[in-house]
Formats: sequence, C-alpha cells, structure tokens
Amino acid sequence: MKNVNAVSRLAVLMAAGFCLIPFLSVSPVSAQSESEYYDLLLNKQTATHEDAIRLLARMNGYAGQAWISDEIEFLSKKDFRMEPGVEKLAGVPLTVGAASHLMLHATRLDGGVMSWLFRKTQRYSVRQAVYLGLLADDASPDDVMSGRGLLGFASKLIELAGKNEKKD
Repeated sequence: MKNVNAVSRLAVLMAAGFCLIPFLSVSPVSAQSESEYYDLLLNKQTATHEDAIRLLARMNGYAGQAWISDEIEFLSKKDFRMEPGVEKLAGVPLTVGAASHLMLHATRLDGGVMSWLFRKTQRYSVRQAVYLGLLADDASPDDVMSGRGLLGFASKLIELAGKNEKKD
C-alpha cells in the first residue's frame, strides 16, 4: 500500500474544494499560476491522457517541468505502475475506461485476482471504479471524461486512499 500513502497526502486539499491549490506545485514551464492550472482543467470539455498523468504526478509531489516523459519517470520512481508507451497517448481524449485503468492500475487499487486476469481491459477497470465508489453505476468505458470529471475522480480516489490508510 505504498502508493496509497502517496496518493492520500492531498486528501484534505481535494476535500476542501481546492481552497489550498496555490500551495501545490506548478510547472515552471508555463506562465500559469497554480489556480489557473486547476481552473483550466476544471473547465476543460475533454480531458486527455496527459491531463491524467500530470494530475497524478502533481498529486504526489511532482514540481518539475510540464513534460510528460519527466512526469512518467517521476511516477515510476515513486513505484507507480505505468503502461509502456503511455506517453504516446498524451493528446488522446481520455475516456472513463482509460482514466479508470490508468489511475487504478498506477495506484494499485485495481483489484486482486480479477485485475490480474483482465489486466488490459478498461471495462473491468470501470467496474472496479464503480465498486470502489469512484464512478456512478451507469458509467460506460467509452464515455469521454471532462476535466471536471477527472478532478472528481481524483478527489474520490484520494478520499478512498485515505480510508484505506486508516485501516492499515
């Protein structure tokens, strides 16, 4: 549960409705303030794989450049599992299935034996996310995820990680 501890660090921040966002790290590459970064993501009609990876990295303390290869390397060093070649999907629209698979697989909350049997299936990842309370019952793997949806998913994931940490 090493990643649960890392993910849960920002649980209070996310639960507080992003009121402490200015204290999080932003990319020095962009001229955006921290609140502008989250505001843009919040208002984004269609999130991308890059958005999901960047958010996961930022949630876990990444403060470097906004380069997906560096963010993936950072997550790998933190013992997050990333699929080989995920950086090639950077600009691809993020579906509910892809978000579920990426976030649950990376944080090792993707389930036990069933996740091993159905490792590459987004449909199983969505079912697991619904089971964990991260998504609504009617979520479909093919639905496109908005920035707001991605932030909500991440918030619930952090909350879940905090609950799991208390159990350990």
